[in-house]
Order: sequence, then structure tokens, then C-alpha cells
Amino acid sequence: MKKLLKELFEADHSLHYRIIIDNSKILADIFDEKNKEICSTCPRIQTRDLKYGCCSDCGHSNGYFRNLYDNIVSNLFLNKMKKKFNFDKKKFGFFNSEKMICSLPREIRSYTCLNYICGDMKLTGDQVDKVRISSKIIQLAKMDLNLPY
Repeated sequence: MKKLLKELFEADHSLHYRIIIDNSKILADIFDEKNKEICSTCPRIQTRDLKYGCCSDCGHSNGYFRNLYDNIVSNLFLNKMKKKFNFDKKKFGFFNSEKMICSLPREIRSYTCLNYICGDMKLTGDQVDKVRISSKIIQLAKMDLNLPY
């Protein structure tokens, strides 16, 4: 994953990358199994026009990277990610509708995506705290690296 981060950001800040990766693993431990069971049977699939629940607006909102419209560097970064991870604006952005999962590695997802907790997950208080803390730590590490998201 460090290689992927370096490739996307073209910089070497080992401690920051380690912080991002370690906290992404914490989020993955909490979410990955739950996402498989909950997202595949999401009741919102039946009621939304785009049919894929929480991620249905990913294509329209550029992966929820709201602050990437401001400058050329940010737009170049977003375009690089779109190309590398098969972004499809006409469908569901970074969401892979066949596998029912985001094509972006957790380490480079937007803060909105990292921090979102579906009410159907029924997480414990400790898990919710870990999600909030880990996603905030990732956001701060990215800010320290001056990453464009």
C-alpha cells in the first residue's frame, strides 16, 4: 500500500504513510466483514433510483471529495485516481456494483467515506469511537502531507 500512496502522491513521508495505513487497517477490521453482509442486502437498494444505497451518489459527487474543485493540483490528483480506479460517473463512481464494494483502497478514500457508519451496522460504542478517531487521524496525517483531499 505504501507503494500505491507514493505513486499517487509522489512524496516520501514514511511516518505519515504508516499512520494512514495503520489506521486504515483499524477501519478495515471494523467494517470489511460487516460491509459484506450488510451492503449486499441493503434495504435502500430497493428504494433509491440509483439502487446502491450509501454509495449511489459517488459518481455524481466525485467520490465525495468535496474540496477537490479548488485548484489544478487537486483536479490532476482526482483525475489520476479516477483513471487508476475505474471511476464511472454514469454509474456509481468508485463503487463496483458487481462486487458491491468501493474500488478505492481505504487509505485514499474521502473523509466522508472513511467516517460514514450505516445505522444497520449496529456497532458497539467502542467501535464507533475507533471509527471516529481513526478517520480523524487519517485526515490529519493527509493534511500534514498536504495531500489534495
